[in-house]
Amino acid sequence: WNEWCPPERRHGFDFWVAYGTYDNHLNPMYWETAAPRDSFFYAHKWGPEYEVDRAIEFLSEQKKSSSPFALVVSMNPPHTGYDLVPDKYKEIYKHLNVESLCENRPDIPAKGTEMGDYFRNNIRDYYACMTGVDENVGRLIEELKRLKLFDNTIVVFTSDHGDMFYEHKRRNKGVPYEASSRIPFVIRYPGKIKAGKVINKAYVNTDFAPTILSL
Repeated sequence: WNEWCPPERRHGFDFWVAYGTYDNHLNPMYWETAAPRDSFFYAHKWGPEYEVDRAIEFLSEQKKSSSPFALVVSMNPPHTGYDLVPDKYKEIYKHLNVESLCENRPDIPAKGTEMGDYFRNNIRDYYACMTGVDENVGRLIEELKRLKLFDNTIVVFTSDHGDMFYEHKRRNKGVPYEASSRIPFVIRYPGKIKAGKVINKAYVNTDFAPTILSL
């Protein structure tokens, strides 16, 4: 959490652009691969956009190599500081009828309450963050295609948790309601997994990294 990580604890990654988690998404801080603890810098750009910029740099280098690679891009949004998202994404949801989302939803506190108003005041920006993440994941996909790496690359999209957003009068995460615990887990594995296939089973996340890396 907002801390420099020494090279011996980086699980074998040799390209390391590490995010300092202090949630200023429009001006995030990072450490480069060889940077000592006191040599962080600020990106002056929305976090997911900057991270994909750097990931695209990495992919361009892999095009020159015949060796396989593993790339992990961990975006912080959507996360508290929801309003710290570029205006172009906010614009998409500025006319969203928030009350229509709350109809027939007893899990969302009433308007005029602290928790109910928090949901209503932040949900547009939450959606804006998700759209921005979606667009930047799309940039990565397009770069894989441009470099002709797409058909020989396993792509995984997932998350660590959801956000209760004061549904059921609860904030943040760590409770077994769907908003917190049901996360996306999407895999594209050319020639092995049929497009559109849905598996309705739970998976154990401790198995995720060794399974994917073994492929």
